[in-house]
Amino acid sequence: MVFARSPAGSAAPLLNYWTKEDATIYFKGCEALDGNPYDGKGLPEFLARLQGKAEAFEWESLFQINNRDLLTNYAELTAAQVQTAAMVYQVANDR
Repeated sequence: MVFARSPAGSAAPLLNYWTKEDATIYFKGCEALDGNPYDGKGLPEFLARLQGKAEAFEWESLFQINNRDLLTNYAELTAAQVQTAAMVYQVANDR
């Protein structure tokens, strides 16, 4: 069987890709954001759309770095802090 933890965190249930419901959740999460693709302009609007999807799929914990929300407090985080958080997430045992 193929299982994966949803990106929402350890409190989220495992997704079983063999079930229609969980496969649908996965594919919906992979869909492009509503609206035009990000073109380097309108960062606040793009991040608001991303935050809406994060809330819908319970991904908020992914964007918490040093007790700050990357999507709303991005100017308060350095690129190094974001890169470090991404590396920690990637090497976590349950990812």
